[in-house]
Order: sequence, then C-alpha cells, then structure tokens
Amino acid sequence: MPAKIILVSVVHALQEPWTTIFRTGSETTWLNSNIPDEFHLVHFHGLPLKRFGSLWDRIHERFRWKNRWCAAPLAWLDTLIGSPLLLFIPEIRPSNKLHSAFPAFEVCFPDTYQFLRWKDLAVLKYFLEQTSCDYIYMTTNNSYLNFNNLKRLVEDLPLASFYGGAKAYDGAEFAAGNSRLISRDVAQLIIKNRRDFSLGLIEDSAMGKLVKSLNIDFVPLPSLIMESPESLVQISDSELKRHFHFRVKSGALNSRNDVQIMTSLHKRLVDLGVV
Repeated sequence: MPAKIILVSVVHALQEPWTTIFRTGSETTWLNSNIPDEFHLVHFHGLPLKRFGSLWDRIHERFRWKNRWCAAPLAWLDTLIGSPLLLFIPEIRPSNKLHSAFPAFEVCFPDTYQFLRWKDLAVLKYFLEQTSCDYIYMTTNNSYLNFNNLKRLVEDLPLASFYGGAKAYDGAEFAAGNSRLISRDVAQLIIKNRRDFSLGLIEDSAMGKLVKSLNIDFVPLPSLIMESPESLVQISDSELKRHFHFRVKSGALNSRNDVQIMTSLHKRLVDLGVV
C-alpha cells in the first residue's frame, strides 16, 4: 500500500506573542526536526490587523466568553455581518512575512477570531486544489508535533470519511482548532456544504457541527496540554513518547512561557530519541 501523504497546515497570527513564539519556539524545535517525507508542511496567516482591528478582536472574544447573555447577541451580530459572504472563499497569495524554510501563504481576509471560518475555507481549498495529499492536519503555531507518532497513527486510519482531533474540552464532540485531521473527501464536503458552516459559532465548533450534520463521526485523538514548565516535569517519559500533539498554553497573553516549555519538551523528546 502506498504511503499516506499528509498536508500539515500551520496557522499563524502576525502579532505578539505569536510571532515571537514562532521565531524562537516552534521554528527552532519541532519545525527544525527530521520531518518524514510523508508530510508536506505549509504556513498560513491572514491579513495583519491594524490597531482598531486588534482592539475589536479582543472585545469580540471577551464578549463571546463572558456569559451566554453576551454570547447570544454577538452570535446574531456575527451572522448578520457574515451572511453576505456566506459562500465566499478568500484568495491566498505567497507570503514572505514568516521567513520560514517552508512555504507560506497569506489568506486575503482579516485575521480575527470572528473571521477564522473563512481562513479555514481558504486552507481547505488550497489542500484540495493545490495538493494531492490524502489528509490535511490543521494545527497552530503554539502546538508541538511529533511527526513520527502522527505518521504511525495515520497508517491505521481509513482514507475516507475521517474527521478527528483533540477534544476542545471534556465532553466536546468536535476537534479543537489546534489539532484537526481531515480526510480529503470530508474536506470536499465542508467546502460543498459551506452554506451550513455556522457564522455565529466559533469556527472549530461550527466545523464540527457541520461535519456531524453530514453523518460523519468525530474521532477523538490524543493530545497533551502543557500549561507550565512544572507540568512538563511531572509527565513521565513513557507518556511523552506516546503522544503526537502537544498544546503549549502557558501564562497570560502578555507573559506566556510557551517558548520555554516548547524548548524543554523538544530537548526531552530528542534525548528520548523519538524526534
């Protein structure tokens, strides 16, 4: 059987702290490891935000997560704003803003949480039209990947009707945006049925709801969350060796320790001989 080929799309936001995490964290660790030939890696980012756009994005997310009395009218507003662009898929163009060894593209749409749905659609369209890969694995800049373990996991998966990833939270029935694995036919169905890709939900939840409506089951995949350097120390070698995805999420927005955790994690995995 021919090897299964995976497109890894790494999604970025060109603002702090994410640019520093990319430059001094992911670029010097997992993106600099020995990546098997079965993986094709591409970076994506949207149009960088100006000062007002960044302010609106922060206010928008604060209201989304404040309580349901704030979230409900915000969902209505998002639906109203996005309805004229329900079927629209943004264009992408080559980007030199990340200075990476891997190809990078700019999605021609504002890079906000509110508009992540459109970034997803552009990435999926690229996957379908510009590659012949069997799966797309969608992740984020502040994740850490063990490609060897992901390769082994994919070997046992079906080539069709697959939608899986890290649970967004306990009890969630959809894949979190930092770790989603999607087969080619499911990506085609998402694009075809994008009219039903909700405008009022956060995009990973909305994608899960759409896929579920197409009678495709969500398959939870393992993931480890690293919230502090101390949490990494407490995890055994055997536990680290069996995972392929690590979500690094440490500290407040303006004082994150992601780079320290990512660097320490990488050193341990190198010492264990698994990356």
